[in-house]
Amino acid sequence: MKITAIKYGQSRMQESLVFDGGRTDATHPISFLVYLIEVDDRKILVDAGCTTMPDCWKMEHFCGVVPILKQLNLSPEDITDVILTHAHHDHIESVSAFTNATVYIQQDELSLGRSYLPQTMTVIPFADDCTVYSGIRAVKVGGHSIGSSVVEIATDNTVYVITGDECYAVACLTKKIVTGASCNREQSQYFIETYSQPCYTPLLCHDGTVLPDQNGYQVIYNV
Repeated sequence: MKITAIKYGQSRMQESLVFDGGRTDATHPISFLVYLIEVDDRKILVDAGCTTMPDCWKMEHFCGVVPILKQLNLSPEDITDVILTHAHHDHIESVSAFTNATVYIQQDELSLGRSYLPQTMTVIPFADDCTVYSGIRAVKVGGHSIGSSVVEIATDNTVYVITGDECYAVACLTKKIVTGASCNREQSQYFIETYSQPCYTPLLCHDGTVLPDQNGYQVIYNV
């Protein structure tokens, strides 16, 4: 199995959205990341990323996911599966590029995400959790958005957790501070208490420390 972080842009976010109780007059650096899981004959993307952002977001080094996949000698058609952590624009907009992929999305997110999903795509909604491949499963949390999910990837030494937008900064987990961008604070607290445990290794979708000031890819795990 190989897990690769793909960074395709960066920006800054109001601190009060990153941390509950954060300042409204300060910002925090964020990256835009998706993750590629390669195992056996499967090439699984966690989130599809985007190619456009509203004008209110000042984007830097913004190129989308597909150009970075090309650096890995992959085309969009090579992707076999896309697991969507939730249906917000920056996580789902580019899903239509992956024409051969089966898409997994939590059922409460489907109505919001439907407009991004071509009718020709195979879409598998799930309720509480869904096993996509041996050792890889999507799990509903429902903190950031109504059906917001994480992806657990079991390895011999740890369980990697791709966190979607359940947190924007590692400090949310280390200091046990819930995100300021939550529709259900109780579930956001559940996420923090669960995935701050040492048996998990979190991989954030907006970690501003990944490849700062450049785009590209970073191999996280390769066995």
